[in-house]
Amino acid sequence: MTDKGKPKLSDLKPSRVTLVQCIIIIIILAIGLGAILFGASGTFPSVVAVESGSMEPNLNVGDLVFIVQKDRLGEIVTSNEAQERNETSFGGYGDIIVYNPNGNTHTTAIIHRVVGWINETEARDNYGFPYDVNAGYITKGDNNKVEDQTLAFNGIGRVYPIKDEWIVGKAVISIPLLGYIPMYIWQIAVVILIILLVYEWFSRRADKIEKAEEEQRLREEEKNK
Repeated sequence: MTDKGKPKLSDLKPSRVTLVQCIIIIIILAIGLGAILFGASGTFPSVVAVESGSMEPNLNVGDLVFIVQKDRLGEIVTSNEAQERNETSFGGYGDIIVYNPNGNTHTTAIIHRVVGWINETEARDNYGFPYDVNAGYITKGDNNKVEDQTLAFNGIGRVYPIKDEWIVGKAVISIPLLGYIPMYIWQIAVVILIILLVYEWFSRRADKIEKAEEEQRLREEEKNK
């Protein structure tokens, strides 16, 4: 009789997915998802998380908001224009945009509603901006009492009217709670890494035990021949 049907010691190798393979799969999926979202939205980032209550009750902390290029679905509509058309967006009149205040890309972008558009003269006369002010959009949080252009932010100063090139995108859809994922992405990544490391350790330990038992069984079978 031959032992062709019996496994050899050299064949006893684990077939599980390793830690490195898991990380590579996650990275590939993340890149693929990012590419799909960018292709659909035309802007990056394509999703943002709401981090403050300035847009409540229409956008809440932890909401994940999908945005598109500012003119992807038509021109930006201000509150006044939306009221004339009787069109609402996220429970109010006017589009919601994500913008970098004063064009500063090193600070957190702001997601607020477009109230109107003013030229340089209106900016100086109505808002008290200096002579070098630019024309642009006036924005406001739905839960705020005053417009952004009347405020000063830490590290930025007073927010000037929003230029087109400062706009990251226009909000189209929001999903509650999912925004906490990007908000706490590093903490989540650490937890996932720990889980994967623990899984890897237990898997290796189980493999060693299983291999040792199989080797012992094969030795016993050889002795009993």
